[in-house]
Amino acid sequence: MNTSSTIETTYDELIFAILQDEATRDDALKKLTQHDTLNEEIVACTKLMGGTENDAFNLMDDVLIDLVKSIQQLAFPNKKILNLNSFFDKEEIKPAPLIKKIRTAIFFDKNENKEKTIVEFFIGKIKKGWSDQLRINEDLRQQVMNFIAKDQTDLKRRIVGKMKSLGHTNSQAEDIYQQGFIQLERLLKGNSYHGGDVKGFFRSLCINLKLNERRITKPDLPGESHHLDKHDHSMELQMVKNEQKKLLENWLSQLGEKCRQTLQLWNDGFSMKEIAEKAGHENAAKAALARFRCMGKLQELIDFQSWKKTDLA
Repeated sequence: MNTSSTIETTYDELIFAILQDEATRDDALKKLTQHDTLNEEIVACTKLMGGTENDAFNLMDDVLIDLVKSIQQLAFPNKKILNLNSFFDKEEIKPAPLIKKIRTAIFFDKNENKEKTIVEFFIGKIKKGWSDQLRINEDLRQQVMNFIAKDQTDLKRRIVGKMKSLGHTNSQAEDIYQQGFIQLERLLKGNSYHGGDVKGFFRSLCINLKLNERRITKPDLPGESHHLDKHDHSMELQMVKNEQKKLLENWLSQLGEKCRQTLQLWNDGFSMKEIAEKAGHENAAKAALARFRCMGKLQELIDFQSWKKTDLA
């Protein structure tokens, strides 16, 4: 294996090799996959994003496959590439201008107005590939959530400490940390995370969460309404409340005991730590994640039954 600190392969050599026969192409790609410096950078980057070493090598394979396709398509934009023989066997192809065109199209960073190094190119692609996978792969999102949830000492201490330095009480700081977990999966699934240190991303998320000056008022569970005048004891309003309560109890009963208990405890004002202890979750972070997912299931159930009722009417 190559143990030097720099990558000797130039872009011109790499592009030229990829546009040669399959043996030459595969040899050039193999040298990249065996380069210690590049491998170390890719593995370190992937682990910071909540991935594993195996994830890192899978991501690198994807980058190499896409790189070959991109170079081929730029060389012959109107042709479907099947079996590669040397592109340069044809007299009409001039290697130097073509290679320069491909190198500029793939490796030149217009924002920085400079050509990326090979390490910079791969790390950028690895970050994009990982964040793209998180948007569509629930198992990977869960893996990242678990990666953050396991750091209950330094990360949580820093977040809570920062919140307290901004004037929040310890209880409010804890609440922000739990709210961060609730928001995190949605952001990983959306278009907010673009790779990089995912713990740093989570920390920034918590810091940017806005709290009211008074303690957060927990949102109503679907079917409940706290907007009714508490001093109005008319029979009509009481009937509405009773009917809503029955509907809510029916929906909750269909979610399973653990979901029902988690949501009920949360709606009753218990902290995530207390909910974890009472409902049997591993820790407060896992309880917050369970609450978020149970709320999603509850909303799906309500939406389905509303659609069914409308459809049969």
